Amino acid sequence: TGLTLSKDALNNLKPRIRMIVLYAVAATKHGLVIGTDNAAERYTGYFTKHGDGACDILPLGHLLKSEVLATAKMFGLSEEITKRIPTAGLYEGQTDEEEMGVTYRELDDYLLGKPIAEKARARIEYLHEVSRHKVEPIPMPKPFKRKEK
Repeated sequence: TGLTLSKDALNNLKPRIRMIVLYAVAATKHGLVIGTDNAAERYTGYFTKHGDGACDILPLGHLLKSEVLATAKMFGLSEEITKRIPTAGLYEGQTDEEEMGVTYRELDDYLLGKPIAEKARARIEYLHEVSRHKVEPIPMPKPFKRKEK
C-alpha cells in the first residue's frame, strides 16, 4: 500500500501481538488475562490501547508504583526484580520514566496531592488529557428512534 508505519505505531505492535497470544492462551485454558498496569500508568495512559492495556482483571490498577513495589517486597520477590529499571520493552534501551518524561516518584506524589515541580505537574496533566480516550467508554452516537412497523 506504500504506507510507512510511524515509530509509535511500530512500537505498539509488540504489545498488541503479545496480547493476541495471551488471549489465545487464556481462551484455550478457559482463563483470564491479568493486567499489570498501576495507577500512574492508568492515569497517564502509559500503556498500549488494545495491547498491554487490554485485560480481564487489573489487580494493581489502584496502586501507586511505590505500593506495587512494597507489595512485591511483602510477597518476597527478589531485589533483582524489584530494583529493575521499569521498561515497557518497546525498543532497546527504552525506560518508562524517560518515555513519559516524569518519574514514578513524581507521579505517585502528584496522585497523592503532594507538591511537585511545575514542569512535572504540567507533563502529567498533559499525558492524562491526551490519553483519556484509552480509559473512557468508546464514544458512539445517541440512540435514534426506530420506525414502528
